[in-house]
Amino acid sequence: MESGYEPTRRNGDWDAWLTSSLAALTDAKLLRTLRPTVWCNSSSEALIHPADLEAWAAGLPPVVRHYDQCAGLGGAAVAVGAGGTVDGPPSCATAGASCGSSGCGSSCCGGGPFTSGRAPAPAAGPTSGAAGLYSGCSPGCSANNCGTSISTSSRRASGGLVRLKLFSLNDYLGLASHPDVAAAAARSALRVGLGPRSSALVAGYSHSHRQLEAGLAQLKGAEDCLLFPTGFAANLSVLTTLAGTAAGEGGVAIFSDELNHASIIDGARLALRSGSSSGSSSSGSGSAGGGGGVSLHVYRHNDLNHLEELLSACPPRCRRLVVADSLFSMDGDFADLRGLVALKRRHGFLLALDEAHATLVCGAGGGGAAEAAGVADQVDLHVGTLSKAFGALGGFVACSSAMKSLLLNRGRAYVYSTSLPVPVVEAAAAALRVSQR
Repeated sequence: MESGYEPTRRNGDWDAWLTSSLAALTDAKLLRTLRPTVWCNSSSEALIHPADLEAWAAGLPPVVRHYDQCAGLGGAAVAVGAGGTVDGPPSCATAGASCGSSGCGSSCCGGGPFTSGRAPAPAAGPTSGAAGLYSGCSPGCSANNCGTSISTSSRRASGGLVRLKLFSLNDYLGLASHPDVAAAAARSALRVGLGPRSSALVAGYSHSHRQLEAGLAQLKGAEDCLLFPTGFAANLSVLTTLAGTAAGEGGVAIFSDELNHASIIDGARLALRSGSSSGSSSSGSGSAGGGGGVSLHVYRHNDLNHLEELLSACPPRCRRLVVADSLFSMDGDFADLRGLVALKRRHGFLLALDEAHATLVCGAGGGGAAEAAGVADQVDLHVGTLSKAFGALGGFVACSSAMKSLLLNRGRAYVYSTSLPVPVVEAAAAALRVSQR
């Protein structure tokens, strides 16, 4: 065979399969594309070229173009002063933790039963932004007044860009652009660099990681905490690790709400496949297994009667795990946490709660929906993320010290992932401090 590449790749039927798969997504209007925007120091706005916006609205691919006229938007210099402070673009302070809409009736926004009622304390020197969120830009930003409150997405910024209101972001409290959070990340990056250089179990675990874990454990009222690269990795590790204990008599039965997050769904499926060849899956009220291995049972959304039917069918020696979102992000409803705890007292099971969308937002101390419902001490594994209300990146599991030890030794998504960068960890720690003011 001559050197060089073959003129035509030979990969079996994969090219045809790829083409047909994309065509099917297109026909179903489910094909997604990445939409680049120009970020500024705002938790609710971005900038976009008009041609890209028109393509987006028409469902067309983005227009390939360069945003050279906006080069100054993200290039503000950051320097550490002699006193350890960071000199950079000022940010706007929050006016409160609610959405700012007088007609908002969300129970997580503006005084509902699950609302913390606390707003992040403002840093010195900012100006008020839109809708109670941080939305300030550097005075030198080429997009003039990028952070000013606006009522339309079509308002023009300088450089020919259009201001775009974003209603789908997870930065619930605006902490991603809080000056204290940004300063913590900048100081850390200049001090230690960015990459963590290793997995946590090798050499990627620092005092900063430990401090954040301690703070998160206190927030959740748990004995200890373990950081993960993402919330997705946290759920994968919890489910596959606990399924790995299925050998022997009894086995493990996982009970999952049908509207749980994709990370729980995928984690449960992986647990089912990796736990034992005798595993089974069920969504009905039949036998829940118990002869060893792993079984998965999906109960109807928030239907605790259905869940109890499935639990009652589970043999006594079977170890049970119930996993649910506390706040379901797609519909905005809460799990019946008090009802789940009542079932736990009757049937005996581990309760894993994904508080990704409730942490820092719900509860008097920001501990989440379990705190707001008064049942935090009955939750065995508090799973959370640092990428939503914290405005950073990463995931965590707050649990007992013994459970933490098992997860860090057996959780493959933890063991074989690079640790979180220290600047990200210190930014999340700063967000936690700000939220507690």
